[in-house]
Amino acid sequence: MKKLATAFLAAAFMAAPAISFAAQDAPSETVIILNEQDKEKKEVDLNKLPNEVSAALKGPEYAGWLPEKAWKMKTDDGWVYKVKLKKGEETRKVKFTKDGKPMKEMDS
Repeated sequence: MKKLATAFLAAAFMAAPAISFAAQDAPSETVIILNEQDKEKKEVDLNKLPNEVSAALKGPEYAGWLPEKAWKMKTDDGWVYKVKLKKGEETRKVKFTKDGKPMKEMDS
């Protein structure tokens, strides 16, 4: 009887760490991370930008900057317009809402 009890306890001690280890490795939830490149993005002719975006580009903060390319990107909040600007050798990219409001400055 002692041998049976000892064998049972030994098996229990050996199984406990394996069960604990397996429980630690199991993911508790799935997380999906999407970045800007995963969203829908289309190049747009500069002449087909919304009037509000074109008007914003003619404002004083973009004086001397020439638009080179533009993209229309689908976000959770709707369409956003990204415009690549050039001034001499310097370039910059800016984002606008469809209403022509600047969103954030981007690295070139």
